[in-house]
Formats: sequence, structure tokens, C-alpha cells
Amino acid sequence: MRQAEEGLVALFAQGQWAELEGEAGRLVALHSGHGFFRTALGVALRMQGRHEEAIAELSRAVELTPGDEQNWTHLASSLLAQNRHDEAEGLLRRAMERDPGAASVRFHLGNLLRQRQRPGEAEACFREGLRLAPGEPDPWCNLGLTLAEQGRFGEAEACYREALRLAPGDVVVWINLGVLLKDAERWSESEAALRRALALDPACADAWNRLGILLGDWPEDRRQEAEAAYREAVRVNPDHADAAYNLALLYQRMGRFAASWPWFEARMHPAKSDRVGMRTVPPDLPFPMWRGEDLAGKAVLVLPEQGLGDLLQYCRFVPMLKARGALRVTVVCPGALLPLFVTLEGVDLVLDSDRGEGAQGGHDFWVFMLSLPGRLGVGVTAAIPYLGVPEGRRAEWEVRLPGGAMRVGLVWRGNPAHPCDAWRSLPGLAVLAPLWRIPGVVFIGLQKGAGEEEAWGPPPGQSLWHAGGMIRDCADTAAILSCLDLLITIDSAPAHLAGALGRPCWVLLPFRGADSRWMSDCEVSPWYPGGMRLFRQTLHGDWAGVVARVCEALRQEMRSPRG
Repeated sequence: MRQAEEGLVALFAQGQWAELEGEAGRLVALHSGHGFFRTALGVALRMQGRHEEAIAELSRAVELTPGDEQNWTHLASSLLAQNRHDEAEGLLRRAMERDPGAASVRFHLGNLLRQRQRPGEAEACFREGLRLAPGEPDPWCNLGLTLAEQGRFGEAEACYREALRLAPGDVVVWINLGVLLKDAERWSESEAALRRALALDPACADAWNRLGILLGDWPEDRRQEAEAAYREAVRVNPDHADAAYNLALLYQRMGRFAASWPWFEARMHPAKSDRVGMRTVPPDLPFPMWRGEDLAGKAVLVLPEQGLGDLLQYCRFVPMLKARGALRVTVVCPGALLPLFVTLEGVDLVLDSDRGEGAQGGHDFWVFMLSLPGRLGVGVTAAIPYLGVPEGRRAEWEVRLPGGAMRVGLVWRGNPAHPCDAWRSLPGLAVLAPLWRIPGVVFIGLQKGAGEEEAWGPPPGQSLWHAGGMIRDCADTAAILSCLDLLITIDSAPAHLAGALGRPCWVLLPFRGADSRWMSDCEVSPWYPGGMRLFRQTLHGDWAGVVARVCEALRQEMRSPRG
């Protein structure tokens, strides 16, 4: 038996999962009550992604050898891979009750709780596990991740440094330290940590990807170095979807749109990490994805993805399908956009995705809206405006809105779930207080959702007529914008709507975390030529400087004759 067990351990150490499955399966057939053989078979199945089979084998292993904590953690890992989070958590808690001194179980439970966004409980698990086994580097690393996600950078760095003391050659910890130092704006130290990771493993695509992110966000222009880092990441790992996607965004930021589109398709790769729905999942439809084939006489189904702003930005390309010969074009979109998208030229039918509409038969191809420019082989040009205000909506709002020499709409907060919202949103309406010193301007709040409570009770001296609470859908917002002289907004969907309508719009952008669509060093947007201006922070967090420049521009606007 010992020789057989040693053979299985050797196959495990070499990562020979198919061979391990075969040998462990043979031994289980001969010794069905041997727990270690069951464990080996279960692990082999799990590592090959066959989690349902793995769960069956590992459950039996737990029954046969309940005192082996590794069986419990292996089984929990397969349950998590099947999104059976509650079962995995319950299993690990039972294992912890059986053996309160099992440090590895606490570490696994901490990881699960961190993934479930319960940082306080995760931290407690890691700290108790480290009390039991302080010499393990991985828990120190994971505790550091938990603390970093709470913005506790100093404590997180101490954890990473302890992990590196215990395991100085751990590439993952060096990468995590580099990410932390970047978040703390310690740019040179971050680069040093990431390059240390690459010195240890030059073929580590994750390290190259993180180096690309760092160089792309560097206070000075190091975009060419960032491009090289991303390209190296996909060279050493062609399936590294995050690096490919980041390269696409870098090219968009540089205005190299033709180079961007092929890499932009990485957002659909199964390996693409998902942040707030940022990975696009292709549907299971009985007709193929359109990849640029001849459309003459064909019916095309255009599907939505990502946020409202993205759809407002990319819907400009839909009319080009008819120009390419498509016989019928159907667009699926969230209900809030439906009244607007019916104004798109060349669209035969618009369906409401919120009501489950969209899985339509009778089409020859389907395509995601954000894939259209790449499939069509075009840049960002489009006739502005490309959306219109539904009939009757403008008149409805014109009689409701207050009069004034100049009516200016305001949006100061975005979706709090967005990963960069802390940078792109203003801390509050009070940041815009200097605007109220300009006489003759009537301010109208378009804020809806997060931050709307400030609109109902604005700071003293900031009189605001709030329309946001009365907005039913994006068509209402479009109608209001058509009545205003100007929209001043952070990076949010109303900016794209104003741009699509050709309405004057000034966008306030952060120093860090600005979306690639706004590029890096321009004051106007090639996506929305003519009516849009970009006001960027010159220092991280300095909204006061941005607002001062907006005030000066608004004073000039007030002095200029308007038709």
C-alpha cells in the first residue's frame, strides 16, 4: 500500500492528472474502502475540471477518513467550483468543529469568506489560523489581500513582508505587494516588486500583466513600455485574457482603434476575470456569431453587454449593418434605453432585455454591440447626433423645467459598484459649490440613485432644481438634455447620452482610473466631436482644480453670444 501511495503522490507532484486518475481509479477498484486512493482520484478529477465526479469521490473520502482535513478542503474546492458556496461554507465549518486546531481548514474558510465579500469574518479566520500555524506564508498573503481590499495598506504590506520573509521566492506575493504599492502610489517601489517577480519567473504572465497596468497608469507617459509588457504576457501565455483585454484598452487610450479591436474580443474569453459584469458571456443560440461575413440579405441580432454608457457609445455602429446589406436588424437592449434605440436608423425591431426578450429565432447571425466596430473594420467616426428624443418628450419637459439665462445639468456620482467609482465620482455636491458664484446660471440635478439624497437637500447656497427623481427612463434624460444649455458630469451614462444627442457636455475626469474611451492627453473626445469637452485632474484627487477650470470656462460661456 505504501508503495502505491507514494506512486500517487509522485503523479500529483508532477501534475499528471490523467495518469493520476487512471492509477487512482485502478486502486479504488481494488480497494474501495481505502480513503487515500479515493482522495487521489477525487483530486485528479477536480484538477481536470470534472467537479461533479470529484464531489462524489471526495465525499466518500471524507466518510472513510473524516480525520484527514485535506479531504474536507478538497471537497470544498470542488463545491466552490460549482458555485455551491453555502454547501462549501457549511462543510468547512463542520470540519472546523471536528478539529478546532486544523489551521488549513481555517485558511480555506477565510478564502471563501473573502470571495463572498465578508472581510471581517475572513480576517478573523486568517488570524486564528496563523495563531495555530504562524509559519505558513500563504495565509499571510491572503490576510494581506483581505486587508488591502479594505484599504488598510500598512497592515497589508506588513503581511506581505512576513510572507516574503517565510518564502522569499514566492512570485505571487511579490505580485500582490507590487499591486498594493501601486494602489498606495509608491510607483517605483511597485515596479521594483513586479520586476522582482519577473526575475524569479520570467514566464509569469500575471506579473507581466500587472507591470503593464502599472506602466500604463504611471504619472508620466510610459505607454509604450506598458504595451511591451502586455505583449509579453500574451506571448508567454496566449490565453491570458486579462492582458489581451488590457492591451485593447491601452490601444484605445492611445487612439489606435484598429489595433485595439482584435484584442478587445478577449472580454469574451472564458479566462477573463469578471469585475462587476465586465466579462461578456456569449449566448447559446442556434445561429452563429457574426465575424464579418457578407450580410447581403441576412438578418442580424445585435445583443447588449456591459453598462448603459457602453451601449450608448457603441450603438452608433448599428446603422452600418444596413449599409453593409443586412436585410433585417434587431437590437436587444435594457428597457431604459428602448425608447431611444427605436430612433436609431436602420433598426427594424428593438427588444427589451429586462423582460427576457432577445432569444429570437429567424436570424442568420448574432453579434455583441461592442464587437461591431471590429467586425465592420471601422474607427470611431459617426454622424452626430445618432440618437433622437422620442416625439413629445421634449415638450413635456420644457414646460416643467425652470427658466434662466443658462440652464446647466449636473451629475456628480456614478454607479458605486463600478471598480473605479471612488476615483471618478465626486465626494459630494459641495465640491461643485464654486459654480454657484456665477450669476445667471440655473442648475438642474440629473442625479439618480447614488447621491440623489444630496439633490433633495443640497448644501447651503447651492440651489438646485432636481429632475432626477422624476426621470422614468433614458428618454426622459434625453428630453431634459435637449432643453438644457450644458451638462456638467462625471464619467457616467448621461455623458454618453449627451454625446450621442450632440448636446454640449463637459466631463470631469480623475487623474487615476479614467476610462480608456477618454484617452490620455486630449481635451476633446474623438467619440463625440464638437460638443464635448474633457476636464482632467492634474493631481490625484484634486477635484478643486478641475472645478476651478470649469468655472472659468462657464464664465466664458456666459459671456459668449448664444443662438
